[in-house]
Amino acid sequence: MKGGRGSRFALVVLLVGIGGTSVFAAEKKYPYGQGVVKWVSTEWLADHLKDSSLSIVDTQPNVHDYITEHIPGAVNLPWRSLMADDNPATMKPDGQIQQLLKQHNVSPDKTVIIYCGTGREATDEFLLLKWYLGYPNVRLYEGSFTEWTAYPDNPTVTGENPR
Repeated sequence: MKGGRGSRFALVVLLVGIGGTSVFAAEKKYPYGQGVVKWVSTEWLADHLKDSSLSIVDTQPNVHDYITEHIPGAVNLPWRSLMADDNPATMKPDGQIQQLLKQHNVSPDKTVIIYCGTGREATDEFLLLKWYLGYPNVRLYEGSFTEWTAYPDNPTVTGENPR
């Protein structure tokens, strides 16, 4: 069931030790959307680079890596930029996150492709967009930039601009 902005995020975790083993059970209720994790392949992304309905997000934490080389059309939005300035373990208020996303042309009406250098940082933003903010079309490029550059025919660009 989809909830409004006032919905609460609930996570119930039960750890039971039985004969030296643990049993883990979890019930999750996401505040703004549920769905299956969707992935894109290198081939799919290469075929859709010029699709104007895509927002490609490079989440690499070091802006120098983005400037040095990135996938054409990708904007740099490091996960850390969505966290509170005074406490990196806490997210910025929703309004500030929404503003940052808007500034980077990331919106619910786009298909958002998330990648990073190796597939780790990208998962944080994937979870934020897909299940916390309820964006309907978020895809994870798990192979990320490491896989992208393993194929010599895949284009890359340099500089601060996406293209």
